Amino acid sequence: MKILGAVVAGLASISIFVTTAKAACDDIPAEFRADGGWLFKMGKTWRPVNKELNDFVGDNAKRVFFTYVVNDKGAKMPRRGLLIVKSGYDLVHARSDGDTQRITLLRNSQRNVEKCETEVRYFKAKVLSDVYDRYHDYGFRTKGKEADVDLIERFHVKYATREPAGCKDSKEARADVYFGGRWTSNRSQFSFDPKVVKFGQHSQFLAWIGISPAYAAPPISDRQVEIKKYVADSDGLACVRFDIKVQPGRFIRINDLEHPGLFREKEQSWVWTE
Repeated sequence: MKILGAVVAGLASISIFVTTAKAACDDIPAEFRADGGWLFKMGKTWRPVNKELNDFVGDNAKRVFFTYVVNDKGAKMPRRGLLIVKSGYDLVHARSDGDTQRITLLRNSQRNVEKCETEVRYFKAKVLSDVYDRYHDYGFRTKGKEADVDLIERFHVKYATREPAGCKDSKEARADVYFGGRWTSNRSQFSFDPKVVKFGQHSQFLAWIGISPAYAAPPISDRQVEIKKYVADSDGLACVRFDIKVQPGRFIRINDLEHPGLFREKEQSWVWTE
């Protein structure tokens, strides 16, 4: 019985891994399977976020289920990567102030695909907002807040890609390319500052010489960052699923760390509006 139980448990864990990492897109209409598509579930159907979510939510709080579509059918190797899901409340529209001092870091458990990856357990922690922002906006490790910095670095992961180099680090701060005023990196994509996401981290000179940059907290609260790993199937498809409670003032932003192209894909965002 113990052996049978172990086999059943093993099959269950494999099933969970395949469902999340090589997510079937059978329930997604063909018209919405374009690479980079962002959808939400309305009843039994899927609809585009930016065109219809605001009307669907209205003035009520709802838990909404989302899908991000990866579709690289012409690729020689299945695409592998990470989707970053950032959310919070815009204090201009939110009905309560919320927590502006801390950010929640969330990552589901995942099995390693390649040797360069590490098998990680479920992770959830809160860190000080200013420590998080300085780390991702400037590459600065706030002195005296080593415990928070350590949590941030434990949150980040190494993940397999389809590139010959193999693995990447989600906290990599080296710029992709120095061209056209852009020096974006994996780390900059975790920023809550749209300018940092688009153009890259602010000058790291202050960090190099040990001077902390001035910090002005953005007018947002209850921030959360979630890492979602994906591996496309043999047809080049993957559907990354996540859910968030949506209510007045909520914003959601997503970034695909491995979207193909010379420059990174534009951050997709949605914010509740009246």
